[in-house]
Order: sequence, then structure tokens, then C-alpha cells
Amino acid sequence: MLIAVLLLPHSESLSWQGQISLAVLGFAFIMWVTEAVSYPVSSVLIIGYITILLGLSPDPKEPSKALGTTDALATALGGFSSSGVALVAAALALAAAMQATELHKRIALIVLRFAGEKTSHIVVGAIAISIILAFFVPSATARAGAVVPILLGMVAAFGMAKDSKLSALLIITAAQSVSIWNIGIKTAAAQNLVAIGFLLLPKIGVFTWKSAEKLINWGTLVVFAVGISLGTLLLKTGAAKWLSEVTFGALGLQHMPLLATIALVSAFTILIHLGFASATSLSSALIPVYIALASTLTAPQDGLGFVVIQQFLISFGFLLPVSAPQNMLAYGTGAFITKQFLKTGIPLTVIGYLLVLLFSTTYWKWLGLV
Repeated sequence: MLIAVLLLPHSESLSWQGQISLAVLGFAFIMWVTEAVSYPVSSVLIIGYITILLGLSPDPKEPSKALGTTDALATALGGFSSSGVALVAAALALAAAMQATELHKRIALIVLRFAGEKTSHIVVGAIAISIILAFFVPSATARAGAVVPILLGMVAAFGMAKDSKLSALLIITAAQSVSIWNIGIKTAAAQNLVAIGFLLLPKIGVFTWKSAEKLINWGTLVVFAVGISLGTLLLKTGAAKWLSEVTFGALGLQHMPLLATIALVSAFTILIHLGFASATSLSSALIPVYIALASTLTAPQDGLGFVVIQQFLISFGFLLPVSAPQNMLAYGTGAFITKQFLKTGIPLTVIGYLLVLLFSTTYWKWLGLV
């Protein structure tokens, strides 16, 4: 894919650096969708490709000279200087500290203790845990990992099988509620922090650095930073704007009412998410394109609200177990099958989609976002 895009006839409306960024995006897209290699490894490869290809390309200021790997490497590593990466690092450390002290389990057990033994109360308790942890743990997978084992333990305590209807109800509820609270809470999901990177205690220390090295997923930070670097490159080279014009220009979105544009692009976001197991990767790929698209629309604040709405849609991981890591964690328990998950995923997706349209015509419009 990378080679094919580089060999395409050059368009006068797109700079050579822009074509390079699209080629790297194509490579990243395939790596992220297929997971042929892990996300951290693919991120390192992306850094290498950006550095080499940009470094050998002509300098926009002096076309007779090459840009050089010094400037190219600075571009490739630019995402590491983002404040969003620092925030993610701090949040991951906090999450690791909660795991080290088992605070997340304490919170979960306290909530479930008050919930009681009724099925409906336990379901409400599982949802409440997801809400509480969303403000502290920036990983849906980690939140699911805190809730699912406890719920399985309660199912076992009731003397019921792991694949019973009660087990399926509780585990699916836990997974879907974790996904729901990714939406709109900045610290609840990594993809939110990636998107934000594009726009605009009495005792200190509860564990040692050695423990932190084991508990913190450092590769996640690399993925965040590289995602920001790639997105920034797409914006700076004009590739995102060009891709937006080619992809959505044929539909004439700029001539449609804003609500119709939101409806069509939102449906596109939901469908393309089926090919991504990582909302973080999807956010890195799409947000720059949506920012470019927003600039062509007649919308308040240069389309800021439109981009934020699409970020909400990127967090829609309700349809399939493979749509989000937290879903896969829950699916791995064997408590339910894909058909059962779809029974909750389809209604949640439809309801969420309709709510986006409703808020776009009411509350968000009143706020001046759309």
C-alpha cells in the first residue's frame, strides 16, 4: 500500500510531502486493522518511514535540496512533545497505582456490596462501577478487567454456570457500559486524549518504579505519540484536506445542510469502526480528515463541534466483540456469543446515532456548536 500510493501519478493539488503522508497513512491503516504486528512495533515502523521518506524528499523552501533526516525526524517524533502524551502517561501511572494497591477492586466491591443480591441491583452496580472508574482509569480494557472478574465471581457464588443467561447479562452489561462511558469523558479513553491533542493525597507514591515498569503499558504511549505525529503530518502537508475533498467532495457535503452532513459522516464513522479494533488508531486516522472537512462546511467555530461529534462516534464500539479491546476481554470469558452481543450492540448503536442527531438539532445547536 505504501509503495502503491508513492507510485501514483502526482497531483498538482497535493504536495509530495502530502503524498508521502498518505502513503504512510495507508501503511498504518493496514497495520492497525490487521494487527500484523503489535501497535507499538507498527508505531516504530511509522517513525522510520516518515523519517526516511520525508528526509529524502525535496525541501519545500529549496526544492533543489533534500529536506534532510534531521527535520524529518523532528516531524516524526513531534507527537512525543504533545501535552496529551504527558497526560496519558500520568493517567496510565495512576491506573497502574490503582492496580498495585487493588483500589479499583475495592471500589468495585464497595459498590456491589450496596447493590445487594438482586439481579437488577447487580446490573445497576456494574454500571455504577463503570461510571466511577471512567474518571480515573483511561483504559476501557483496564476498567473491564476490574469489573468482569468480580461479576464472574458473583455468578459462581450463585452456583450458576459461566455461560448462563445471568452471566451473559452481567458480562455484556459490563462491557457495553464501559464503552458507553468512553463517550464524552476525556479521561475515560485514550482516543479522547488523541483527539484533544489535535484541537485544542497525604502520601506521595504507592509503588516503586520497578513495579511501574511492569504495570504501565509503555507501548501505549508510543502509539499515542506516533498517532499524533502522523495526524499532524497529514494536517501540515495538506494531505488531510486533500483526502477529505476526494472522499467527501463527490457527495457534495459542503452544499448539504449541516445536519445531513453530520448524519452521513456519522454513519461512515460507525461503519469504518468495524474494521478497527483500536479506537485510538481510528481517531489518529480520521480526526485530521474530519478537521479538514470541517473547514469546508458552513458551521460555527470553524466546525469544532462537528469534529467533537465525530469523536463521540469514534467511541461507539458497541456492535462486535472485536470493535474494542474491552469487548474482547469480556468475550474471552466465554460468557456469551457474538449473536448475544449484537442484540445489545445494535440497539445501543442505533440509539446513540439517533441521540447524536437529536442533540445536533437541539442542545448542541443551542450551545452554538453546530
